[in-house]
Amino acid sequence: MNLRAYRLGVAMVVLGNLAAVALKAYAESVFLASYGAARLPWLLIANASGFAAATVGYDVIARGRRARAADAVLIAVLGGASASAPALLGAGASAVGVVVALAAASQVAGLAMWNRVAAAVAGRDARRMLPRAGAAVTAGGVVAGLGAGALAARAGLDAIAYAGAAVTAVALAIGVAQDRALASGGAPGAGQAGAGDGASEPPGGATLGDVQAALVRGLVVLAILEAVVSTVIDLQFNAALKTRYDDATRPVAIALFLAGTNAILFALQATAVPRLLVTRSLPFTATLHPAIVSAGYAVIAAVTGFVPIAGTRTADQVMRAAGSRTSQELALSALPPGPRARWKVRLRGVAWPAGAAVAALVLLALGQAALAAPAWLALASIAIGVAWTISARVAARRFQAALAAPLGIRAERRLVDPRHIDLATLEQWTAAAGDEDPRRAALARAALTTARVDAAALAEHLRHDDAPVRAAMFDQLARAPSQALAGELRAAAAIEDDERALALAIDALAALGDAAALERGERAALSRPVADAIQAATLALRGGDIAGALPALCARSPARAAAIVRARRGDLAADDLAACLRAIAEPGGDAAARAGALVVIGRAGVTGAIDVLADAVAAGEPAARDAIAELDADGAAALAPHVAGLSIRARLAIARALAGAPAAAAVVATLLADRDPEVAHATLRTALAITRGSATLPAPAIAGARDAALAALTAHLDARDAAAGADAAPTACARAELAIATARCAARLLWACAVAAAVDGRDPAPLAATARHLAGGGDADRKRALDVAQELGAGHGSILAALERWTQPAHPPAGTGSVAAALRDHDPWLAELAAGAHADLEPALAALRRAPLFAAVAGPALAELAARATRHQVAGVLFARGDSGDTLHVVASGSLVARRPRSPDRVIAAGGVVGEVAALSTTSSATRAATVEAAPGGADVLALDRAAVTDAARRAPELVLAIAASLASWLAPNRPDVL
Repeated sequence: MNLRAYRLGVAMVVLGNLAAVALKAYAESVFLASYGAARLPWLLIANASGFAAATVGYDVIARGRRARAADAVLIAVLGGASASAPALLGAGASAVGVVVALAAASQVAGLAMWNRVAAAVAGRDARRMLPRAGAAVTAGGVVAGLGAGALAARAGLDAIAYAGAAVTAVALAIGVAQDRALASGGAPGAGQAGAGDGASEPPGGATLGDVQAALVRGLVVLAILEAVVSTVIDLQFNAALKTRYDDATRPVAIALFLAGTNAILFALQATAVPRLLVTRSLPFTATLHPAIVSAGYAVIAAVTGFVPIAGTRTADQVMRAAGSRTSQELALSALPPGPRARWKVRLRGVAWPAGAAVAALVLLALGQAALAAPAWLALASIAIGVAWTISARVAARRFQAALAAPLGIRAERRLVDPRHIDLATLEQWTAAAGDEDPRRAALARAALTTARVDAAALAEHLRHDDAPVRAAMFDQLARAPSQALAGELRAAAAIEDDERALALAIDALAALGDAAALERGERAALSRPVADAIQAATLALRGGDIAGALPALCARSPARAAAIVRARRGDLAADDLAACLRAIAEPGGDAAARAGALVVIGRAGVTGAIDVLADAVAAGEPAARDAIAELDADGAAALAPHVAGLSIRARLAIARALAGAPAAAAVVATLLADRDPEVAHATLRTALAITRGSATLPAPAIAGARDAALAALTAHLDARDAAAGADAAPTACARAELAIATARCAARLLWACAVAAAVDGRDPAPLAATARHLAGGGDADRKRALDVAQELGAGHGSILAALERWTQPAHPPAGTGSVAAALRDHDPWLAELAAGAHADLEPALAALRRAPLFAAVAGPALAELAARATRHQVAGVLFARGDSGDTLHVVASGSLVARRPRSPDRVIAAGGVVGEVAALSTTSSATRAATVEAAPGGADVLALDRAAVTDAARRAPELVLAIAASLASWLAPNRPDVL
């Protein structure tokens, strides 16, 4: 924001508006005195035509570098016209010509001067400061209205014109000073991405130019419709004014009316409008004007008279300046600066007058009949107002698309609610639930679990022609029993001839506690699947040696084993059950049985064995991750109370594994409230994944996660400000970690908003993409991303204010703030680092952080890795090609040189990494692909063995992707065969 240019621009446009209001009162009074109300449509047509002609001329002259000179000439012409108007009228000049010339010159001059103000601000500064500039302009209008009324009453009508000329001269002098301020301080937003300047293209095939052109077309239609309605109410008001006041009192009445209108406008612009524009999306603010004017016309249709007409005209005048004009400014901000300024002039000086002229011509054709039937005229205006409202919303949506397009973010859309589906979709999901692909089948089963359909609608699927579909339905009913289908289920099981489907039907009947399952199974050929199902149903319904049967059941059918444990939990002492499952899950035993036991522990929530599952998940065992991913609602409810007491590694691993468990909302809700920032962040990503699918999360959990993310970001910003003003500032390492942690907090906050959007049925992908740009983009991208976040409905004003605060420089507090104190409740590790508790780790931590490989790793995880790093000097060969090794090396200072046959030498400077293959290899040691030695002057390196990297990757899986990206960046130039 160019503050000096902004202030000078505001002063200039205030004076310009002061002159314009005074001249408007003068012109309307002269016309009404000369011609009367019957000629008002002609005045409207003449004014619109004159304004359009003047605008086109100004647009032609002001292109390129002549804009500033054209502005100065235009303001000078306005002053000259004002000063000469009384003399011209006295000499017999046409009153229409004088009035139209004054109106056109003042309107175009107002556009030109307002462009100067808009050139000094951009982004959210424009949302906040343009209404304030408007308030200042409005205050000038109040002064002008009151002053013009008093001046006309005491010195005559001509004095208004002379006063307007004098004020215009002062505005011209200020304009020259503002030119210099813009030249020296710059015009914000001038570097904004536009079509053809390297900005990202929007997804979906449309070019950035197409998106912006669609926005312009929408704004043109909007301006025309607004002008039509505003012209109608202007005509009605002026006609009523002519009837109500005589020639002597009319100028004073007009001036006082303008003053009152501007007083209301000033109050809104100074208070409500800036807040609305920085908290609400444009589709909301852009529709306020048409909605309020349409409501006013509804009153006119019901109650005719001067008061409702005057009130509606007041609302139109106020909302046009407070809402529509500012909304148009914001919508045009999606265009590059040059076209933006020209289109602003064209919309207000050509499109708007065109609509006004059309409305005036229609009213002229209707004649006095239109004014004699205000109710019918109001109804017609309401109909146009509806079209106006729809157009405003369409244009606002196009603005959102144009705003997000340079970041490659597509517009959001409504998601299909998976809880409400039709029968065709139900059949598709049922068929998919029987798919051979276990992942596809699991997703379909999860979707069916949350679908809300009439149980009777499922009955015919129990006898479907395809056995996989029948099996999927039986499996679904085993997971979510329905007593309403008990009879149909028994009948379907009685005639089932597919072994797998029959086994699942027996499971489903057992889940209902129905002994008919055993009778059907005993009459069937005892294949392995059916025999296992009968055994499980017998144990669940009639008891037996559950402990003795568990090992085999865990190995062959963990789901049945979990169902038995839940059904017969009262028959086994809790300690005995836990001991049994611990024995089955003993490392080194049968792998299938151990994997099944982990599933049983998770699904049944066996308290005494939860630590076994937690340790296995933390260790990265695939079976443990699968056990978490297979959690159903009952298992999640049983596991949720115990999650908070697990280690951070276990909580992190569980949070990530839950992305494949849409039914485990209870555990996700618990982890969303986790106080550790790593766990909370990981859980939000999981929550987003499952809410985009078919899961639902409790609203309090989502609101709590959003509030916690906001509090964390605020605390980190307080710490940043405290660090900027502290006498004993934190070390460079601590400040760097604080900046990284703050960026993660900002992303976490937007992830929370994205989850809330998904739960509301909106597409969360745009908000998630915005989080990436906000946390990892440049300054221009971050500011644009913040605007996009607001338009996507990122949350309350406090959320947007915190995000905006993060994009701005630190502001040292007035008192003596403590960095550690600000962070203690939200990021204990960072608070300790800021307090100097990890001073011994800082050199290694800073060296690792310098490597792009570790840029995305959270601070505590990186500190854990730094503690296991060994530092040493390299003066000669670090390792030779063909050597075996399992160590990754990070260059802390100096540089290394990598040499391999038939390839150019590769220099690895500080922050570079060598040995990635050794860190990723699954063999005991990897063969080095190149000889690496120190460059002249030596190098200081940090060594990390494979075990350390593997442990770090379990805590921060993004490290594996970073290593893979590092390898790809090195291989691509040297291996043309690697694509």
